[in-house]
Amino acid sequence: GGFFLFKLLVTDIAEQSFISWAAVALGLLTFIPLTRTRLREKGTFFADVARERDARMRIVSLMLIRVMERKRKPTRRRPLLFSKSQKLLKGKGAGNGIAELLVKSYFRNGLQWRQSIQFVTVISGALFILPGAIKILVWILAAVLLVFWRKSFCKDEMTTPFLSLFPIQDTMKHQALQNAIPILVLPALLVISLVTGISMFTWWGPIVMMGAAVPLAYGTSSVFTSWY
Repeated sequence: GGFFLFKLLVTDIAEQSFISWAAVALGLLTFIPLTRTRLREKGTFFADVARERDARMRIVSLMLIRVMERKRKPTRRRPLLFSKSQKLLKGKGAGNGIAELLVKSYFRNGLQWRQSIQFVTVISGALFILPGAIKILVWILAAVLLVFWRKSFCKDEMTTPFLSLFPIQDTMKHQALQNAIPILVLPALLVISLVTGISMFTWWGPIVMMGAAVPLAYGTSSVFTSWY
């Protein structure tokens, strides 16, 4: 009985070892071909990954283009008048420098141009309707209004953040006003003087009135800029 039991155990262990070794051999036979096949397809696998990555990047770039606006490089526009910053007034000093800045700022301001044209148009239309003596009063009144208008513009310009960076004294600002305002008044006043002379219906009217425009511009500017 004991021998028979021993023989049965030995036979069972042998069979189990055989089955285990058979399973290991079968696994090796299956793993080796699969590994060789996978290694052959290595290049294709990475190529597919690269293509998929490129496709995703193209999609993302298209989405970003639709969402984000490209920033344009700022371009500096050269002013039409005084583009080379040429010197306008003789002499040196802070007063002349500020006066030149005020003159250039005014003539580069499109709004001031439009308002001046409207003002000259209204005054010119009135001059052809009014009688002779009233024309002269309107002509002088127009010069005074232009002085106050230009003075207000210059004072506003001298309070800009750029000029506030510099310690400019009131005497220099006053000098700048006295130098700049006649230049700013004269163009509009010359046109009004020409229209005044034409409205008198004489050959000498335009010549006399335009000749008188210069002293009127400097005279009214001197009187109404005597204080800051």
